[in-house]
Amino acid sequence: MSQLSDEMVVQLNESLNELKVNTHTICVKMDQIYDSIEKLEKTVETISTIVSSQEKRLTVLEQGIPKNLIEDLAILKSSQQTYNKILWIVAGGVAAALMQSFFKLM
Repeated sequence: MSQLSDEMVVQLNESLNELKVNTHTICVKMDQIYDSIEKLEKTVETISTIVSSQEKRLTVLEQGIPKNLIEDLAILKSSQQTYNKILWIVAGGVAAALMQSFFKLM
């Protein structure tokens, strides 16, 4: 019985040592996870600060845009189309006048 008891003590000792190693490994991994979470929190704070800064910049830019910009662009586009038509008419008239002059010279 003493023999059996010694073997059990040895096994118990080995199990305890294995448990200590496993516990230490878990502690190390938990520390790594904790460090990673701290880094992640700092990164999130940095990103939050950057986003806040960008939102402020966007607000300033939006305030600098004229309220009637879209209407003004539509008017400019319409004016440009009108000027293009006028230029085509003038160019056509000039071309017709040149052709007429050319035929009169012949």
